Amino acid sequence: MPDFPSEHPQSAQSAQREPERAVRETAAWTVAVVARAIEDARTR
Repeated sequence: MPDFPSEHPQSAQSAQREPERAVRETAAWTVAVVARAIEDARTR
C-alpha cells in the first residue's frame, strides 16, 4: 500500500473520469491508514 495517495498512479486518472470512484478509493485508503495507525498504537 502506498504511503501517499499521489503514489497511486491510477488515482489521478480515475479521478478525472470517475469522481465518485476516486472518492471511494481515497476514503478506503484513509480508513486503511487510520486502522494501521491504531494497530501500531495498540501494539506499543
